[in-house]
Amino acid sequence: MIDKSTFTPPIYLINDKPLQSQFDNNYTRAEKVDIVMQLMNDYQSGILTAKTCKDIIDNKLYGSFTAKYILNDMQQKNIIKENPYTKDNRPLIPPRSIFDW
Repeated sequence: MIDKSTFTPPIYLINDKPLQSQFDNNYTRAEKVDIVMQLMNDYQSGILTAKTCKDIIDNKLYGSFTAKYILNDMQQKNIIKENPYTKDNRPLIPPRSIFDW
């Protein structure tokens, strides 16, 4: 029996398994591509929330770089009004200027 007061559900599931760490994982190249595609497909279908993206980034799970871009896209499309980290309208990943290329 699971004690519901101490049980915390996993942040995001891929093939019924929680995401592994960004740096210490045993994903194959195909699994990594599947994870990124699953994140993008869930975002485009409206299943992925800003809170889930923020949790993936905060816990340094695999796909956190994609989650940052998803949060930027949410902010540009006015799905979220403010950056969840700075609490203003600055993007999480600043756009490149002509000098960054």
